[in-house]
Amino acid sequence: MDARIGKNFIVFEGIDGCGKSTQIKLLGEYLNKRGISNYLTREPISTGVGEYLRKEILSGTIALPPLVQAYLFAAARAQNILENILPNLAGGNKFVLCDRHLDSSLVYQGTILGLGEALVRQINASATSLVAPEITFIIDITPEESMKRITTRSGENREIFEKLETMKIARLSYLRLAKTAQKRTFYVILDGMKPQTEIQAEIRKFVGSYYSI
Repeated sequence: MDARIGKNFIVFEGIDGCGKSTQIKLLGEYLNKRGISNYLTREPISTGVGEYLRKEILSGTIALPPLVQAYLFAAARAQNILENILPNLAGGNKFVLCDRHLDSSLVYQGTILGLGEALVRQINASATSLVAPEITFIIDITPEESMKRITTRSGENREIFEKLETMKIARLSYLRLAKTAQKRTFYVILDGMKPQTEIQAEIRKFVGSYYSI
């Protein structure tokens, strides 16, 4: 028997600048208008280990070996799952929408930093054993568009992975993950080069049909 929780767990993935945060917010607003409770979160979270990762590691202030990074991201993920994701999914009536999850570690620590997918899955196994997304939306944009959007951001410093060559590798890695997806998560690739309203319309149509809402 599959004891995992995750029927209402939806994750958004994609390379930097693809528009995940915007689409999650819009989907949350759509669900609210339909009277459907939902909780929005992101990884790494902004407290505990996640806060350290954002301020020190992703900013480039401190350089740590890939293996250490992978364990820290897994720890931050475990905190998010235990404190936010599982409690909000427990009743079965609330949706959890998450900006990045395990796939980001598979792409960035597994592929880009060279640890390999198998090792990263092993490191995250305990943290993710009871929860997996029902749906993962991958918003696909070109690496060139990614850098263009990153450059035009206001008030944000560039993170260590936000480089053109890195985005090229990350994009291919995300598309490969979608093609070799594990059975317990349904992957949907969206054309992130389309206008935001069109992308959101596709998301709402899919979610509405999938959950009959």
